[in-house]
Amino acid sequence: ESKSTTCVPCSEGQFVGTPGATGCRLCAVGKYSNTTGATACASCADGKPGAELYATLHLVSIGGVAEWVVFEGAVDVSSCGCKAGSFLAYNGACEPCGVGMSCPGMGEVYLEKSYFATAEDPGVVFQCFDEPRRCPGGLPGVCAPGRRPDSVACAACQDGMTPGEDGACKECGGDDLLPVTTASVIGLMVLLGLYRKVDTSQPGVQSKSVLLVTLAGSQMVTTLQHLGVFSTIPLDWRPPFNTLLKFMALASFKLDFFSVDCVSGSGTTSLQLFAVRIFLVVGFFVLLCIIHVASVYIFHSGKFRARMPALVGSVGTIFSAFFISIVTSMLAPFQCKEHPNGLRTVGDYPTVVCWDDYVHDEGGHAAMVALGLVASLLPLAFFAGVCCVVWMLPEKLAKGNTEFLHSFRFLFFRFRHGAHWYIIVFLFRNLAISIVPAIANNVVQLMMLLLVMLPLLILTVYLLPWSIAAANWLDLGNTMSMIILLYVFALFTEGVDPSVMSYMCIVIVALVLLSVLLAVLWGTYERFLRSGKPYQFFISHHKAGAGNFARLLKMSLLERQQVGRQVFVDSDNLRDLADLFGVVSSDTETLVVCCSQDFLLRPWCVGEVCTAFNNKVNVLTVIFPGFSWPSEAFIDEYERRAPDAVNLSKHGISLELVKMSLRWLRTNPSILLPGSSDITASLMAQLTSDLLSAQRKLKLRRSNSMQWQMEVTAAAPGKQALTDLQTFSKFIVANVANSESSCAALVLQKLLVPLSERHTDAPQVLSREDHLLPRSAMQVCLICDGVVFNSALVVGLLMQAAEKDISVLPVVSDTSFRFPTAGYLRQLSRQSGELLKLSGSKFTGGLFSRVVARVFKEIAVQFNPQDSESALYVRSQAIHRRLLTGLRPLGVDLQATDEMDDEWDDEDFDNLETHYMPFTDAGMLHDSIGGGPMLGRNTEVQRVRV
Repeated sequence: ESKSTTCVPCSEGQFVGTPGATGCRLCAVGKYSNTTGATACASCADGKPGAELYATLHLVSIGGVAEWVVFEGAVDVSSCGCKAGSFLAYNGACEPCGVGMSCPGMGEVYLEKSYFATAEDPGVVFQCFDEPRRCPGGLPGVCAPGRRPDSVACAACQDGMTPGEDGACKECGGDDLLPVTTASVIGLMVLLGLYRKVDTSQPGVQSKSVLLVTLAGSQMVTTLQHLGVFSTIPLDWRPPFNTLLKFMALASFKLDFFSVDCVSGSGTTSLQLFAVRIFLVVGFFVLLCIIHVASVYIFHSGKFRARMPALVGSVGTIFSAFFISIVTSMLAPFQCKEHPNGLRTVGDYPTVVCWDDYVHDEGGHAAMVALGLVASLLPLAFFAGVCCVVWMLPEKLAKGNTEFLHSFRFLFFRFRHGAHWYIIVFLFRNLAISIVPAIANNVVQLMMLLLVMLPLLILTVYLLPWSIAAANWLDLGNTMSMIILLYVFALFTEGVDPSVMSYMCIVIVALVLLSVLLAVLWGTYERFLRSGKPYQFFISHHKAGAGNFARLLKMSLLERQQVGRQVFVDSDNLRDLADLFGVVSSDTETLVVCCSQDFLLRPWCVGEVCTAFNNKVNVLTVIFPGFSWPSEAFIDEYERRAPDAVNLSKHGISLELVKMSLRWLRTNPSILLPGSSDITASLMAQLTSDLLSAQRKLKLRRSNSMQWQMEVTAAAPGKQALTDLQTFSKFIVANVANSESSCAALVLQKLLVPLSERHTDAPQVLSREDHLLPRSAMQVCLICDGVVFNSALVVGLLMQAAEKDISVLPVVSDTSFRFPTAGYLRQLSRQSGELLKLSGSKFTGGLFSRVVARVFKEIAVQFNPQDSESALYVRSQAIHRRLLTGLRPLGVDLQATDEMDDEWDDEDFDNLETHYMPFTDAGMLHDSIGGGPMLGRNTEVQRVRV
């Protein structure tokens, strides 16, 4: 019996693949069939892109939890949906889930905490920076209570509400005005206090303790601003550090902490808030101007021109102290944070999308950028102005412009003398740090911050630029802490591209190898290729015996065309004592040894000689009167004669090397200074010529065995010398028996000559032969050393000045000088009679002591040639101004007073007025760039009764 086959149509969810097939097959996952007898199943994708993301799913309870599970044999299109890990986008196609999304299947989308997307477009996911709790996650379009779901990343509160705790918004209340009111009052008090401090401060009288407090406060403000910049780096910080960083953001004038929504009312846009932030900075300066006007009217009788330094100093102090915050505020529109959807929003204004359009974007980014660029011209102009001030400072110092220095003292008081330019480096560092937040990549941000701070750390260690040592160590500690913090930040950086890091490592290694190669090349050049050493002469001297002489010798050498390189004197060129011997060994062509009486007892001086001996440096010795070469007994007992010499061992100079060097020193060429002649301009000219001639001879020799000795002789003054002096009206009088005083007088003359308009306006130095004061004399500069009134020449010339009733300006050139007291004047009246007779004067000691007392009614100016060049230029300017503006004549009635007793009695002194010696303008000039007060190392003010 034959069997028959009956064809039955496939049911829904099935299909027959080929005609004549004996069975039906289930529709595959992602396909369905809603008809019977189907020969093919319909695709869920239906021609849409991303077909592999479609699936047929049904809900299954697994362990009590409903989950979407794929299955075959779907009978309806309703079973079609996006498989797990994908979602149904706004265009109706399935797309992969992105960062912050959870896609269980069937097109459902859930958001992780701290992420947000609208219900209409769940695929456009924003990350909720700064305050992640405002985005609780879950279904798209859900924000924390009080937040507006139609704003970007739930950033905006509903009308009448302000951000509160836990990311939610709360109703505005009366206490929301308290932070604004408190901040306004505190800000006003700070401005008033700052202006008052600047207005009443006196340069040159600030103690180290006050200066330390000021510098520490300045560095603390800078450190807080650094932390404010660090807070902009998009890292996921947890409490309590994130709370600290949010508080630091106040330093950049962010208004988030002041319940701005309650203060400004609803409808305030981010552009308006940014404008308020910009004009808040400008408002500080406007307020300072108002305070200045009120202060000048109330306290200074409307003298605006005279009080301008107070305004400039106050505004400059605010600008320099908050420079980072000001620049960061101006550049806020450029500080954009990238979201998972590829869009970027302004970090401080998260409702504004950067450089792009978005349906929920508040808008205004282009206007914010334009406003920020215009506002950025303000700090850039300040930085350019600071550069100009630093560039103009030497010229202003030379002109003695005290108003300029008082106005810009806020730039320089923090730094030591010689490092005033460091303010440019300081501001440039702060400017670079302020720009870093505008960089999009957080890895690059960290690298840039390290590249800015590490070189500055090295430079600070090398220069030690702050005016006191404690401030240097404090700055180093703060910078090191910030660098360590940046390294910790790097540990929390996510999403680092390995290829980018690889290239960065290659660049770092290449820089290291390049620096090593450059060091090798530089050393090779220094050793074999350099044509001449930086210092043509190094003047080795004992400060007490030849300090002023060394200054005069340097000036005389630099006047010669044959000297085309530098001349080393420690007060000008020595930056670090540890470098002293290195300069002698590597950078000096000829060592000039000024052999004064105690030279060989000074360890550092002997160390310079030892270094020259050990490194075959050419040596010329200048033999002073009273110097004698050491005997063998002296050399053998040197450690007993100079016990401090043991300190040279730490520099690799042994006692044996010292003794060998002392024996060797005598074998070098020497130039003898005549003991019978004073230090004069003609003598120094001849000495300079002899030194240059000797140096040329040394260049031609090939060994250290060459030795000769010559004596310097100065040309005798011509017969017309006294007649020539009659054309001059200004003269310098010094104790010519003291060679250091003579040198000080000649140094002062050399500095005053270029300041004189005419040749005859330049002061002339009177020598031993000039015992008569020229009839043309109108002004005298008296060089004061410790024994100035023991000189018959000085005593005689002062009495002649009193007879002519001309003016005398005391110039203190020696730190051992003490201003005359009543007791000293009484002693002088008793003991100066013999000197007056030697000078040929007819007057008595009592008259002379009264003349001395009258001389010091003029405020003395310190002029120590052993100070730095810049200080000497400042002080010579002060002396020049004093001579130009005129000094009071001595005004001593010699005839009337001569009738009195030769000696003063106690009643005379009791009836005299007491005067104090204040700091001069030159002192304030020097102090404003980090120097000391004008009256010398002993800052106690001396008293004189006149």
